[in-house]
Amino acid sequence: MRNRAARRICGLLAAAFTLAALSCSNDPSAWYPSGSAAVASFYEIPGSGACEITLKIANTGRSTISSYCVSIAAATEVRTYYRTICGNLSILPGGSAYASTEIIFATEAESLAADGLSVVDAFFQ
Repeated sequence: MRNRAARRICGLLAAAFTLAALSCSNDPSAWYPSGSAAVASFYEIPGSGACEITLKIANTGRSTISSYCVSIAAATEVRTYYRTICGNLSILPGGSAYASTEIIFATEAESLAADGLSVVDAFFQ
């Protein structure tokens, strides 16, 4: 009876250790900060040749984002403008933050093309 109880305990311990080992991630990159960036809103200031843009930066990973850099493109009928926005802001997993920037066009006559705003690249640390 004592031998049977010892075997049962050993079996349960072995199963527990196996489940613990399987649940651990061997890939440390699963804990690297990751996120997404998207244009949340924008508006053009009439007659000024400028556009105000607000980005939504979301943490989609398991670790806190401590800094970010997001590059955007704003296309007009004449040319495309690029801007990179960087910030040091703690964004917890599942959370999001907003960042704003302004792009001033070369001439007051320029305006955004249809679907002219896009996120080109994003980096999270």
